[in-house]
This record gives sequence, C-alpha cells and structure tokens, in this order.
Amino acid sequence: MPAKKAPMPAPNTFPDLLLAVTAVSGELPTAQVSRLPGAMTYKQKAITQVKKDHLLHVYSRNNLRGYRLTGVSKRALIKQYPERYQPLLSGETTLNAPKYSDKHRARLHRMAEAFVSMLNAGVLVFPWEKPAVFQPDNSLSDISLPQPSYYSSLEVKEMGLQGRKIRGSRATGLLFADSAVFAVYNVGPADMRWDYHAETRLKAMMQTDLCEYRINGHYATHQLHAILFADDMNQLEKMLEDAKIEVESKIKSEKEAEVEKAEKAKTVHFLLYGSYEHFHFLTNDRRGEMILRFLTERETKASLDGLLMNGLRRSNSGWGLEHDGFDKDGTPVLFGYSCDLPRIKRFAEALDKRGANGTLICFDFQMEALRKLCGDHVDFQCIDPDAVEEAVFDQQEKTH
Repeated sequence: MPAKKAPMPAPNTFPDLLLAVTAVSGELPTAQVSRLPGAMTYKQKAITQVKKDHLLHVYSRNNLRGYRLTGVSKRALIKQYPERYQPLLSGETTLNAPKYSDKHRARLHRMAEAFVSMLNAGVLVFPWEKPAVFQPDNSLSDISLPQPSYYSSLEVKEMGLQGRKIRGSRATGLLFADSAVFAVYNVGPADMRWDYHAETRLKAMMQTDLCEYRINGHYATHQLHAILFADDMNQLEKMLEDAKIEVESKIKSEKEAEVEKAEKAKTVHFLLYGSYEHFHFLTNDRRGEMILRFLTERETKASLDGLLMNGLRRSNSGWGLEHDGFDKDGTPVLFGYSCDLPRIKRFAEALDKRGANGTLICFDFQMEALRKLCGDHVDFQCIDPDAVEEAVFDQQEKTH
C-alpha cells in the first residue's frame, strides 16, 4: 500500500507562508516565527500540525534552533508549484542541501532574519514575485519593479563570474527601492567582521555590472546606500564605545592586541567613513521594519518629514552644513530617525568645527546609542515610534 500523502497547506495561509519562507531561507530560526504575520496561538497550532504532517522539522545544535523542510515537503512543493520550487529545491543547491556547520547555519539564520524584516516591510522577497535580475549575462534595461524588491546573496551569486568575485562579502542581499539601491548586512546578536576588499568589490559590482548594465534603464543614476541590521541598539552603542576606547588606548596597546583592535576600528570606520555615504543601522524587530518602510517608500517618508517640519524653516543649501531645517532660533536640525550613521556623524563633526549647536530628531530608542556618535554640540529631540506609526501608517490606511 502506498504511503499516505501529507495534505499541503491551502494557498495564502500561515502554513503556506511558513513553508515558503523556510524554503527560500534554507533554515528558518524558530524565534522568527513570532515576527511572521498572525496571532501567536494560531501560529503555534499551525506549526504543530505542519510538523505532524511531516512537512517541517526542527534542527537544533549548539544553541541554534531552526526549521527545515523535510524530504516529503520538498517533493510536494515541487509537484504543486514546479515553477517556484524546482530551481530552489532540486539538485545540490544551498537551499536544498544546506550545510550543518555552526558557521554556515549562523549565516543562514542571519539571511533569514533580514528576509523576514523585508517581508514585514512590504518588500517583494520571493523569487517568483520579481524579475530574475541576476541571471548570467542578463541585461534588463526595460525592467519594471512594481514595488521595493529584495534579492538574497544566494540570488546575487547566480550572476556567474561577477558573483564569484564578491564571495567574501558579508552582505545578506541587495534591496532595490525608488530612490536607492541598498547593500544589506545583518549581524544578529554578534559582532561584525568585515573584509573591506570584498565589500569594496561588492559596491563596484553594484555600480557597474548592476546599475549601469543589467538594469541601467532605471538605476544608472541611483545612489548606493547600505543597511546594517542588528538585534538591538545596544550593539551600536557598544560598537561606538569600543571605537572610542581603541582611539584612546592605541599608543598603550600591546603588540598581541593589535589585530583585535584593528578589527574593531575597521568595523566603525566602515560604517562611518567607508564606501557608503549613507549607512543605516536598523534593528531586527517591528521598529526596524517601520524605519525600513521609510527608506523604501518615498511617500511614507515624505509624510513623516512633513510632520517633523512643522514649526521649522526650510533648509538652506548654501549654509555649508548637512541639515534638514532650522528651528525658530536659527539652530540647524537634522532628521536622524533613519539612523543614517555617516550623515549624523557629518552633522556632528561640522557643528564641532563651527563651535555651534544643533538638534537631532530621532526615535526615543535610538537616542542613547546616538549620543556616543554625536558629542557635546548635538541636542536631541525624541519622537515616539508608536505615535509615528499612528500618525503616518494608520492615516495612510484610512485615506486609501
């Protein structure tokens, strides 16, 4: 008697989404389920049923717990949606046969976390939703991206020789939005170790092969930005504090500590003074997803900027200082809610040189970390993320 086939989830349900996210992630950290849409009690029941149907199993080792597709699930997905899952789940692909070392699993987890942030921010993430930009020798000058789209590093590496040149990059993928192309990184709870040469090659590839060749009709003049995701703002605060300690103690350093110090200094330099003029620090949570929407939705950002401009005078391009407006006393004001670290640093350094004071507007949860970046000439004006969400996103839903 043939084995009984497990029932596949109905389309557009949470179990269907769970299998799809796991398929494109290779391994989905169990903790990320709480971030997916739906009530937690329902999601827990759905996961129990999916596991009972032998479509999903948990792999746990060395404090890393993740969901993986079973062989039954892979075969069923390919049979039901061959155009979607055949390329992902057949042969010796990274997603079909992920490695089991801690290093490779941690990498898959970081990629999955960034994937969930993009999904929750309304970015196109699934390969079948967006053009295949990174097929070898592909020119897509007539490309149409109906909304912001994210391509994982695995998709980027499909481009062939150019993809192999950026093998050492720690980027989890690339994000295409209306106004910019973003290199996306995610450190999770850990410290980042950069290969500066690999990241430089990534940016060169983005500028030449990607923006000027593959999709030159739309992105040839776009700015290149970067995003760094982390689990919380304390990591940025510690990163900046470590950099301060390194500068103060460099002369006293023992020879054996030089390598570690150089790595920490390199990380902060890459964020503040490296290749990208704009480098945004976001958290892997609902707040980070909200800021991501401001980065990818031009009208949404304009709505918040309009609210923040109430009571301010317009910026002056000839003033010689990066700013967004002036208050009634003539003090320069910078909108720092997107946590654009190089831009905030340029603002603070320019104020220091002038011996002047300025105001940085940011979310309340960002303030303590950004104090480490700004110095004594920057005052803070904090905004409540819940109030912003109500004023901007809830209002958008009412008007549409």
